[in-house]
Amino acid sequence: MDVTNLAKVFGPTIVAHAVPDPDPMTLLQDTKRQPKVVERLLLLPMEYWSQLMMVEQENVDPAHVIENTNAYSTPQTPDVKGNTACESVGISHSCM
Repeated sequence: MDVTNLAKVFGPTIVAHAVPDPDPMTLLQDTKRQPKVVERLLLLPMEYWSQLMMVEQENVDPAHVIENTNAYSTPQTPDVKGNTACESVGISHSCM
């Protein structure tokens, strides 16, 4: 399945709606935006997502383990022409 189809399938679940009890117009607007947001997330480079991943390995010598300082912080996003991910997909209110 390609990125666009994955975004259509998972967009409503991952992004949800802008408000807890959306009116019909908000539902229509959000339905258009949800896949765009998920598609943008899926297109972020692997380096971005690797900041969030912690890999468990068996038989690792604790003396050689270096703590992942990014594990509990907000990952750095690539610069997208000075716009935030929300602005680039046309969302004027806060993303989530």
